[in-house]
Amino acid sequence: MSNDDRFSAEDHYSTRPPKKSSGAGWIFGVSGCVFFAVMAPFLLVCGCCGGLMQWAMNEEANQIAAAVQGDETFQAEIGEVSASSINWSASIAAADEDVFVYDVSGDKGSGQLHVHEKGEWPERIVLHKGDQQWDLEFDPEDLQDLSLDPELVEAIEDDPTIQTEIGGIIHCDMNLSASIEEEEADVFVYDIVGEKGSGKITVEFDDDDKIIWAMLAKEGRIIDLKISPSRSSPKSKEAATEPDAE
Repeated sequence: MSNDDRFSAEDHYSTRPPKKSSGAGWIFGVSGCVFFAVMAPFLLVCGCCGGLMQWAMNEEANQIAAAVQGDETFQAEIGEVSASSINWSASIAAADEDVFVYDVSGDKGSGQLHVHEKGEWPERIVLHKGDQQWDLEFDPEDLQDLSLDPELVEAIEDDPTIQTEIGGIIHCDMNLSASIEEEEADVFVYDIVGEKGSGKITVEFDDDDKIIWAMLAKEGRIIDLKISPSRSSPKSKEAATEPDAE
């Protein structure tokens, strides 16, 4: 690990299935800013917890770079992106606690993306290169869409419990801090919001990114969910047919 606290989006942590990012979902927001600033230095040296944080932030770096790829200035100064990464030290040292800094490189040059997030979504993305800086154009919906995990939604949206308790799904994104607290590396927690209510979904994935089991937690109740056959793991079918141990 290098001493400058910067990690490439191509490191070994980022090989985990993209769906589990925030899931990527957008993992920041006000509470995310506090969690990130306080916990990042500790999580980086904390085995799987650091791996989860690193992997999630690498996914964010890729998604942010993709959101500004079409901007004319970005194309002229950076070009096609070849690498992007969170700059931990620059983000923590930023004078504004709502600014996150990402290093980005392309076929025409390299620089830093300063993402300004005052509310739930980024409101500005500024490219810094040398002593110059430019506000970049991006579609906020490109980042808002990150809060909806299409594969997980497909897996659970037809479950009767989801239809009754949550309704049409509006947001479904990974809860980073809750996922870190899980003992099993393949168990992730998602916040889910729908037209009828909200809750948390806990999911275990197999090595092929299929769902072994999923549970909805809402108002103190824990309810097993029925997974769509196309997203269900063979392990879940095996578990369902195993006789109870005597």
